[in-house]
Amino acid sequence: MKPIRLTVAVTAALLGAPLLLAQTVQPASAPAAFPLLKTTAGVRQTVLSNGLTVLIKEVRGAPVVSVQVFYKIGSRNEAPGVNGIAHQLEHLLFKGTKSRPVQFGRLPGALGADFNAFTSYDQTAYHETVERGKAGAALALEADRMVNAQIGEGKLTGERRVVLSKIEGNENDPQYRLSRAVQAAAFPNSPYGLTVGGTKKDIEGFSADRVRANHQKYYSPEYATLVVVGGFGTDAMLAEADVVLHFSHARNSPGHTRPAVGSTSSGGPRG
Repeated sequence: MKPIRLTVAVTAALLGAPLLLAQTVQPASAPAAFPLLKTTAGVRQTVLSNGLTVLIKEVRGAPVVSVQVFYKIGSRNEAPGVNGIAHQLEHLLFKGTKSRPVQFGRLPGALGADFNAFTSYDQTAYHETVERGKAGAALALEADRMVNAQIGEGKLTGERRVVLSKIEGNENDPQYRLSRAVQAAAFPNSPYGLTVGGTKKDIEGFSADRVRANHQKYYSPEYATLVVVGGFGTDAMLAEADVVLHFSHARNSPGHTRPAVGSTSSGGPRG
């Protein structure tokens, strides 16, 4: 996962300026602009008894289904000392679960899925696109990842090396360094001024217990939104228990609270 780069937004804004100017001198006979697509049309929202929000939309263009799980936890909930823990956890959730103790990437790969994950400032997400008949399997994998992740020192050591390698690669990129400097200047004394990937010092200090606690606290139904889009019937997707069967057993952590934005003056995640 590459951090969001402000330079992209700045470039887009600069490039957009002459386009806006050109629009102001168009003749009156110019065709009207195309109407905006309403991407939320036809979306059905369901909230399971455990608090999991489910958004389902039928898109019949192809016999495939996209399964996406978004968790409301990202680097905005971090602080110096634990910067990068959300991204480190994302990597560890590809290392298997108690019921599927294998490299997790092999499982959606065996389904012929297009899959990946990313961590950002406000969220961490996992997604797969599979043929319609394998949607239930993709849902089962994501529910398993939510509940039964295996996080141990050995796996953390391996994935720590991967994350540190990515940081070293980013540091060789001038655009990344500029983006990081702009972000820090724009959001001083705020978690939004931190990097999503974290710092070498913080990442080297993570223990398996600390990362496991982060998973147990934040990877719970009330912090998550499940999105299912594709070539299926909405009623059938719910009636088949594809969603309910796999996710209804997930439980929230005792005494959990919704994650709040952290403060860089704090010693750890807030919420």
